Amino acid sequence: FGQLRVALNGEKLLDTITQPLAPEPRSSKRQRLLSLPPCLLLPAGNMLEITVRSARHAGISKVTLGGYDTLHELRNDKTLWMSTAPAVASAMMAFLGLSVLLIWVRRRGESIYLHFGIAAVAWSLHTAWTVSSHPVLPQPHYGVWWTALYAFVVAMLAIFSLRFAGYQPRRTERGLLWAAALAPLWLYLGVAVGAGDSFGTALRLGMVLVAFAGLAAVAVSALRRRSI
Repeated sequence: FGQLRVALNGEKLLDTITQPLAPEPRSSKRQRLLSLPPCLLLPAGNMLEITVRSARHAGISKVTLGGYDTLHELRNDKTLWMSTAPAVASAMMAFLGLSVLLIWVRRRGESIYLHFGIAAVAWSLHTAWTVSSHPVLPQPHYGVWWTALYAFVVAMLAIFSLRFAGYQPRRTERGLLWAAALAPLWLYLGVAVGAGDSFGTALRLGMVLVAFAGLAAVAVSALRRRSI
């Protein structure tokens, strides 16, 4: 994560730290495949220096050395699992969500389809946003709205789960919708007081608990029905 500088025996191979306005690499662009020029290699020993700088979370994964063809294949495999597969899943989820919304249009009054359809489409957009190699928004807006969309998805799925299980607690549903609606204000407040990461973590933890509540409601309903 972050801007990167790589040097071999004091000679730069890559340097994006000198571009302070450039967006930090995302998704598959976080993988770097570099060739080590033979002319820079020393028989007595070599020093590979890697410097990472980030405004938020700087980090570096395992460095792998080997033949170019082998590493190129390894990068392609990682790209498949990091970006391509989630992108395909995002498209499938969008198709599912739109199909369920079509059912809702034909069966007006059955709002359970509406909640699931909206949740599925929002989930698809969130996944596509996550694996996109281009930042949709600059920081801190990216983190705020990415997390807010996550909260909205969980809220809609939780409402669907409760209704699917036969519960219709209006106050709980309104509370979840208000929580999702106020999520951006909560996150911007965290940014304003210099604790954006902590506020975001607290919100995500709260929504995870909400998701468990929805799961519990469906599980209880399934056990009562004793039906596959």
